[in-house]
Formats: sequence, C-alpha cells, structure tokens
Amino acid sequence: MSQNKKLILISLNELNFELIGKYIEKYNSYTKSEKEYKLLEPWIQWYSAYTGLEAKEHGIFRLGDGANSNSISIFKLLSENGIKVGAISPMNIKNDLKHPD
Repeated sequence: MSQNKKLILISLNELNFELIGKYIEKYNSYTKSEKEYKLLEPWIQWYSAYTGLEAKEHGIFRLGDGANSNSISIFKLLSENGIKVGAISPMNIKNDLKHPD
C-alpha cells in the first residue's frame, strides 16, 4: 500500500439487513458468519473479522478472551507493514501494536 492510500475500517454492530443489502449491492461486497447460533455473539464475530479466523480456529468465546490470544489481527498486520493504525474500541482484540496511532 503506498503512502498516499488510506484504509478506513468502520465496525458496526446490529444493523438492519435491508440497509446492509443496499450496501452489498452498491459496493459488490459480501460477508459471512458462523452457522451455529451459539457462535453468533458479537465478541466472537468481531474477533473472527479482525483475525480472519473462524470461531473454532481462534477459540475466543467470551468477552475479554481476546486479550490472552496469540492470533494476529488485521491491525497488527497493517502496522507491521508500515501502515499507521488507530483503532477506537475494537471489540475483544488486544492492542499489541508497537506504535499505535
């Protein structure tokens, strides 16, 4: 990623499906989630989104468990590749960045 490009990630919880459908249509994007109801808690889903791992891969099932995990987040990957990262309250992920913005 060149220095003049920026990535903005906005994490929104509990949205209206009709509204999401419009954005998916407009921006040609998609999302997926776990199939088991017990794995649909936001602190599990957000951890999956930030690490790219499914719940059974990362093993994070309770709020606060992310602080003790060794999984690598998108925030850390970006930071280690020279991208400035500022994350305001990402759910259930630890701040293990060397130079967070």
